[in-house]
Amino acid sequence: MYSFGAKYFESFKFTIVLKKIKYLGLIPAREGSKGVKNKNIHSLGGKPLIQHTFEKAKISSLLSDVHLSSDSNKIIEFSKNYGVKSLYKRPSSISGDKATAIEVIMYHINWLKKNKNILVENIVYLQPTSPIRKNNLIDKVLKKYESKNSISLVTICECSQHPYETIKIVKEKIEEFQNLKSFSRRQDFPKYYFITGSIYVFNVENLIKTKKIINSNTDYYLTSIEEGLDIDNLLDFKLAESLLNSY
Repeated sequence: MYSFGAKYFESFKFTIVLKKIKYLGLIPAREGSKGVKNKNIHSLGGKPLIQHTFEKAKISSLLSDVHLSSDSNKIIEFSKNYGVKSLYKRPSSISGDKATAIEVIMYHINWLKKNKNILVENIVYLQPTSPIRKNNLIDKVLKKYESKNSISLVTICECSQHPYETIKIVKEKIEEFQNLKSFSRRQDFPKYYFITGSIYVFNVENLIKTKKIINSNTDYYLTSIEEGLDIDNLLDFKLAESLLNSY
């Protein structure tokens, strides 16, 4: 029988090799919602809202993998039909109204590293409440992200309602948000844009360092106003229904 001393074992170094994922599609979908009950599985175009995001993520040729982060057993079970991985049930502490996207993302990154020895290089964050995406939108966004050597990039669209035309109510009187006397026509207004929430791409190492997705170095990909639709209420669902046929 062989006897191995402590010195023998000390001569060995055990190294854990982490598997790297270049582009991980992450779809957040919590159970609760205020505007519409069970919004993420509410029917849109004859299928649950979240299914539209599942389908567009799975046809991307550049996403390395697609994961779901959810606290809903029903959504977790549903995701299996589309090859979207749900590796855990999201804790209630990061599933309420006050939970932030960064908390959800950081939990997922840390869970993968601790439990699966997976290191994520870039997250592609796909909100299911933005279901109007052209089939190739995700890949076009990622190609721009690479060509710009970005650390973060978001989809934007031009504001359909211009912020210069908004008002405040001060002492029961209307107060213009912006003095419009210098503009004779709406067409002369400076262009303003809205972060759609459809696609956020960002470098994980930079996120860990800054705890921010958007900063002064963030790049953008301009989409149509239709693709910028963010569903919050039943009226948004009706509008999305009418737009789906053209996409």
